[in-house]
Amino acid sequence: MAQRCGVSREAVLRPLLTLGRTTLAFYDSKRADFQKIYTQLEHRKNRSKAAPSITTWR
Repeated sequence: MAQRCGVSREAVLRPLLTLGRTTLAFYDSKRADFQKIYTQLEHRKNRSKAAPSITTWR
């Protein structure tokens, strides 16, 4: 659903919490998972922008 709507999975989950369709514990657990994923993606993005190392020039 998130992909189809062009939003994050967290953005889909938040209204479910607001409407009482999920628990705060579940939301917090999933949000922690999402934060880890966001950090990993950002790290990969930053690594790909780094200057090539001298070993890749050969």
